[in-house]
Amino acid sequence: MWKGILYAAMHATSYREAVSFNIWAGGDVCSRNIGIGAMWGAATAVADGMEEEEEEEEKGRGIPMEWREKTHVLEEVEELVEKMLG
Repeated sequence: MWKGILYAAMHATSYREAVSFNIWAGGDVCSRNIGIGAMWGAATAVADGMEEEEEEEEKGRGIPMEWREKTHVLEEVEELVEKMLG
């Protein structure tokens, strides 16, 4: 599992591409995506806080807006994250 996570995280130029590599690999996609998301997020974190979401996506960081728009519980998740980290 870790080899797949490392490959996707090291060879992708964006979060979207890392997830795409992982999906094409097949198998335990869910577990690997958890690791890829954590690694990609840690590697691209902005020290002084997050920039505008659109700017982040343009730089290959963050979750693509089209994916966010399809997430039915996005507001609830963002509120919980804000409570945890805020």
